[in-house]
Amino acid sequence: MTKSTAVTFVLFVLVAATCQAADVGMNYNWWRVSLDRIGDCLRHPAGVFRGGGIVPQYDNAEVRHTVQQQLHEMRQAGFTSIKTFLMYRHQDVRDPLDGTLFSADGSIPAPDQKRIQQFISDISSADFHSIEVSFGFSGQNAPFCRERDWGDCFAPQALEENWRFISDGVQAVLSARRPPVLRFDLTSEGCPGPTMPAPTLAKVKRYLQTIVGRFQSKFPGNIWVVSCPDSPRAVRLGTLLSDLAEAGLRPKYVEVKSYNTNPRYIEDLLNATYAMSRSVGAEIVFGEMGYHAGAEAAEIEAWLRRNPAAPLIDVMEWPQASKLMGCPVDTAPPYTPGPIGVFSRPFG
Repeated sequence: MTKSTAVTFVLFVLVAATCQAADVGMNYNWWRVSLDRIGDCLRHPAGVFRGGGIVPQYDNAEVRHTVQQQLHEMRQAGFTSIKTFLMYRHQDVRDPLDGTLFSADGSIPAPDQKRIQQFISDISSADFHSIEVSFGFSGQNAPFCRERDWGDCFAPQALEENWRFISDGVQAVLSARRPPVLRFDLTSEGCPGPTMPAPTLAKVKRYLQTIVGRFQSKFPGNIWVVSCPDSPRAVRLGTLLSDLAEAGLRPKYVEVKSYNTNPRYIEDLLNATYAMSRSVGAEIVFGEMGYHAGAEAAEIEAWLRRNPAAPLIDVMEWPQASKLMGCPVDTAPPYTPGPIGVFSRPFG
């Protein structure tokens, strides 16, 4: 081996053993949280958030100014990515204090589209590297809405309404000033559980194949994902990928979430996610973890040191307060990365 070859080999080993930097992100949906109502949270949890939703009130100058300040403070603190939700509820009457976007057919009225555009532009202006816009649905529009069994009350017309909401929302986002990376989570926590009733699995498979297929056709070149709730060894991600593969659909990203701090659980979750990401050539997003969850961050860091080639590109926390408060509500902004800040720079 020549000297130059040896040097090249050593450099290769050092690079291969170094974990790449990831975006460090925050789930950000509320410009204020009414902590003075925390004592009533168990009976009326929505009261803690009422009036705190960002998009429905973004034409309010005070709300927009406060959000702009919070975005600046988060970016200065070290966050590089933001995940925000657009929630839809089938209802004729608009209630801007609810935090949800309303319509009778899934369409997003022009004033709400403008609010979305302004909010996304302000995130970009704060110099965040990436944004994930996640679509959520309530009531009979939620694929897993439940009366007795998961998915038993999902309304027949919901697919068309939900697609209309997604389509209008995507167009509003694309008309805004955008960051270098933009992802659309087409149905938040939409991955089906393999033990759900067979009729639900069939309906959700058709729903996701249709929604993702339409998105790829109407918005080619844009990035989509379907985020998965926590499940042992990422079994719900496996069901999702199998369902999408039947329709020839392959994601660029896979997204899992967990608040578990058990080392073996986290290792099994990440090992399974990594294996499935390799099978489809996807990068990994850790979409939710506890706010300032030092134990969980340490487990993810230790796993990355053992798997430095793993394509983990975004780690995002949710500012959820401890259940010891009596109700696990969001903590009030602004936020700091805390222990997950370690992922913002290469380490090895």
